[in-house]
Amino acid sequence: MSDELVQLQVNTLGAWRQVLTFGAFDNRAGAMVRDAALLLHDASGGRADFRLATVGDRVPRPLMYLSARHGGGGRWRAVPERDGEAR
Repeated sequence: MSDELVQLQVNTLGAWRQVLTFGAFDNRAGAMVRDAALLLHDASGGRADFRLATVGDRVPRPLMYLSARHGGGGRWRAVPERDGEAR
Protein backbone atom coordinates (compact mmCIF):
# COMPACT_ATOMS: atom_id res chain seq x y z
CA MET A 1 0.00 0.00 0.00
CA SER A 2 1.34 3.39 -0.94
CA ASP A 3 1.63 6.29 1.47
CA GLU A 4 0.85 8.84 -1.25
CA LEU A 5 -1.76 11.34 -0.16
CA VAL A 6 -4.22 13.62 -1.92
CA GLN A 7 -6.00 16.65 -0.49
CA LEU A 8 -9.46 17.94 -1.24
CA GLN A 9 -9.17 21.73 -1.28
CA VAL A 10 -11.85 24.42 -1.55
CA ASN A 11 -11.66 28.00 -2.78
CA THR A 12 -14.53 30.30 -1.85
CA LEU A 13 -12.75 33.61 -1.30
CA GLY A 14 -9.64 33.55 -3.53
CA ALA A 15 -7.37 31.16 -1.61
CA TRP A 16 -7.22 27.36 -1.60
CA ARG A 17 -7.95 25.77 1.79
CA GLN A 18 -7.47 22.15 2.83
CA VAL A 19 -10.69 20.26 3.56
CA LEU A 20 -9.29 16.75 4.13
CA THR A 21 -6.55 14.34 3.16
CA PHE A 22 -6.96 10.75 1.97
CA GLY A 23 -4.89 7.98 0.44
CA ALA A 24 -4.26 8.38 -3.27
CA PHE A 25 -5.03 4.71 -3.94
CA ASP A 26 -8.12 4.46 -1.72
CA ASN A 27 -10.68 4.27 -4.52
CA ARG A 28 -13.68 4.20 -2.17
CA ALA A 29 -12.57 7.31 -0.26
CA GLY A 30 -11.74 9.09 -3.53
CA ALA A 31 -15.20 8.43 -4.96
CA MET A 32 -16.90 9.54 -1.74
CA VAL A 33 -14.82 12.75 -1.62
CA ARG A 34 -15.58 13.61 -5.26
CA ASP A 35 -19.31 12.95 -4.75
CA ALA A 36 -19.40 15.06 -1.58
CA ALA A 37 -17.60 17.93 -3.31
CA LEU A 38 -20.16 17.80 -6.15
CA LEU A 39 -22.97 18.20 -3.60
CA LEU A 40 -21.19 21.13 -1.91
CA HIS A 41 -20.43 22.75 -5.27
CA ASP A 42 -24.10 22.50 -6.26
CA ALA A 43 -25.26 23.79 -2.85
CA SER A 44 -23.02 26.86 -3.27
CA GLY A 45 -24.62 27.69 -6.59
CA GLY A 46 -21.29 26.94 -8.27
CA ARG A 47 -19.44 29.60 -6.27
CA ALA A 48 -17.24 27.14 -4.32
CA ASP A 49 -14.43 25.67 -6.41
CA PHE A 50 -12.79 22.39 -5.47
CA ARG A 51 -9.62 20.62 -6.49
CA LEU A 52 -7.75 17.44 -5.69
CA ALA A 53 -4.04 18.07 -5.25
CA THR A 54 -0.97 16.08 -4.34
CA VAL A 55 0.44 16.35 -0.82
CA GLY A 56 4.12 16.41 0.04
CA ASP A 57 5.38 18.89 -2.52
CA ARG A 58 6.23 22.39 -1.32
CA VAL A 59 3.43 23.59 -3.57
CA PRO A 60 0.50 21.20 -4.00
CA ARG A 61 0.12 20.01 -7.60
CA PRO A 62 -3.51 20.03 -8.82
CA LEU A 63 -4.76 16.78 -10.31
CA MET A 64 -8.45 17.58 -10.88
CA TYR A 65 -10.75 20.60 -10.68
CA LEU A 66 -14.47 21.03 -10.03
CA SER A 67 -15.03 24.64 -10.97
CA ALA A 68 -17.14 26.81 -13.21
CA ARG A 69 -13.99 28.91 -13.81
CA HIS A 70 -12.01 25.90 -15.04
CA GLY A 71 -14.62 24.88 -17.59
CA GLY A 72 -15.90 21.93 -15.60
CA GLY A 73 -19.58 22.67 -16.01
CA GLY A 74 -20.35 20.94 -12.70
CA ARG A 75 -18.08 17.96 -13.45
CA TRP A 76 -14.59 16.99 -12.31
CA ARG A 77 -11.92 17.74 -14.94
CA ALA A 78 -8.39 16.35 -14.99
CA VAL A 79 -5.55 18.85 -15.19
CA PRO A 80 -3.81 18.46 -18.56
CA GLU A 81 -0.23 17.26 -18.40
CA ARG A 82 2.44 19.72 -19.41
CA ASP A 83 4.90 18.77 -22.15
CA GLY A 84 7.61 16.57 -20.70
CA GLU A 85 6.02 16.45 -17.25
CA ALA A 86 4.94 13.09 -15.92
CA ARG A 87 2.03 12.87 -13.56
